[in-house]
Amino acid sequence: MSRSTRTVQTEEDASLRTRINMDEDVSTRKTKTPRVATASRPARRTFIAVVAEGKCREVGITGIDISAPHELLISNMVDTHTFMETISLLDAYQPDEILLVETNKARSLHQEIRKHFKNSMCRIVPIARKYFDQAKGADDLKRIAMNCLDMSLLKNYIVMGSVACMVKYVEFIQGVYIAQKTIKAVVNTASPVLLMDYNTVSSLELMRGAKSGSTQQSLVSRIDYTQTSVGKRLLRTTILRPNSDLETINGRQQVVGTLLDHPSTFFDAREILPELPDLEILMAQLVIVPKLATTRVFEQGVASIVALKSTLDALPRLKTCLQSIDSNSTLLKAIVSSLQHEEFRQIQDSIRKVIDPNSHWKKSARHMKIQGSFAVKSGLDGKLDLTRSTFVDIMDAIHQQVVEYQEKYAFNVKLNHSASRGYHLSIANLRQDIPPMFEECVKFNKSIACTTKQFSSLNSRATECIQEVYALSYGMIQKLLDEIRPHAASLYSMVENIATLDMLLSFANLVALSPADQPCLLWTLVKNLKFDVDTCPEVTEHGCLSINQGRHSLIETMMQDQPFVPNDTVRMLGVIP
Repeated sequence: MSRSTRTVQTEEDASLRTRINMDEDVSTRKTKTPRVATASRPARRTFIAVVAEGKCREVGITGIDISAPHELLISNMVDTHTFMETISLLDAYQPDEILLVETNKARSLHQEIRKHFKNSMCRIVPIARKYFDQAKGADDLKRIAMNCLDMSLLKNYIVMGSVACMVKYVEFIQGVYIAQKTIKAVVNTASPVLLMDYNTVSSLELMRGAKSGSTQQSLVSRIDYTQTSVGKRLLRTTILRPNSDLETINGRQQVVGTLLDHPSTFFDAREILPELPDLEILMAQLVIVPKLATTRVFEQGVASIVALKSTLDALPRLKTCLQSIDSNSTLLKAIVSSLQHEEFRQIQDSIRKVIDPNSHWKKSARHMKIQGSFAVKSGLDGKLDLTRSTFVDIMDAIHQQVVEYQEKYAFNVKLNHSASRGYHLSIANLRQDIPPMFEECVKFNKSIACTTKQFSSLNSRATECIQEVYALSYGMIQKLLDEIRPHAASLYSMVENIATLDMLLSFANLVALSPADQPCLLWTLVKNLKFDVDTCPEVTEHGCLSINQGRHSLIETMMQDQPFVPNDTVRMLGVIP
């Protein structure tokens, strides 16, 4: 990159920083800026939406979830004068930030958005018009998108303007680069969904109870038996934006019925899913390349590769489990097919060249930190091997020091570790005073966290040593990630199908747990269960809505021991009650 190009980019970044800090909407200035998930922070859902408006109320919306940035959601619509469809889509996204074009005169769309999100935690951020650049948006989308794009989409100046603003904002705010050909561009108009406004979502108590505001008194908490982060995310999206495609609905219902007809497969699959690592972190590592290398970046980069290795090792078990079902379900066959992609062998071959075969993903952050330090094979880097050997010697000295303290003093001394203090000592909370050599004491209910000068010195050396180990490992990990990124499409397909399987297993588990005299009604989700025809409805393209002896699971749960009277509901086609 030339000096002039760097100068221009620096000026643009400074200008964007000024716009964000100085020109933030007054009505949202008091709200706290949400912590965005980067490679140096634990993943947390942070959704950003960019809204651009053209002539005749044509609206373009681009959205991305920073914690799982493998999908770029693109929408284009011609809305009504109330902008109901735009507001409904934003409600479904539940964004943490909404970026709008900065204008001297307030537009109707901007006024509606500010009015609607006035009392929410969502920030409204005005961005200078120069960042809504159609040509740059088209170039950015060609660079980052892995799938084929429609030329008419690339020529749509409203949509491409919102894409340009999104890419610039994400890369600037996160301090990252978006890797080439790693994001799947999803045009929302291609999938038919039911849009609901905020009032509908609130009245139906989909995400929170209407009276208490508690998430525990909501539909999502009632039916959520998912076991993975991606499955939980898909369930939430399905509730807020239900799919209205009849073929998709019937396909999901068929899989749920098949799982209930094969209980051994059902239980085996539910035992395997919790063993899978956090797949969202893995997807984020493929998309995001941090500009600033920190210790946390090093650790998450190494952990993501170990997680990918453990995931690919677990797929054959899950595939064998699902293949035991003799079913004609197209969706189930697609799920099985995504678990045995040929590219997975190439990825595993690349991983075996760098990663030690004994490295496995652990849920515990402490154990994962140790696993990650020994993830890269010995013999690939002499300096790395020497640093790891030094780290092992220091850890032996730490354990030996703990043994000496245990033999010297009458009270129990244990080795402990935390992210803030590193390795330190834990002593039972005694009534008498502890020896003065134990310093930096912090009392808890049943223990005292402390250290000594000698032990603190060993902890500092261990911290410096393991940081150097991760820094040396990260260079080889980045080269390995570069080899894996061309296969990102097959990995994303696998993750999406695992999310679908997890959600359908959750539905099947909900039906299995429902009492026989109180059948569970999963409207448009499950269907034609052989053991109980009343469990779910017949779904057709045209016809009336008829519910016999319907029960409201949330109200029934809140009533506890009080009797609940089921109701019949009939809605004829074309008849407004």
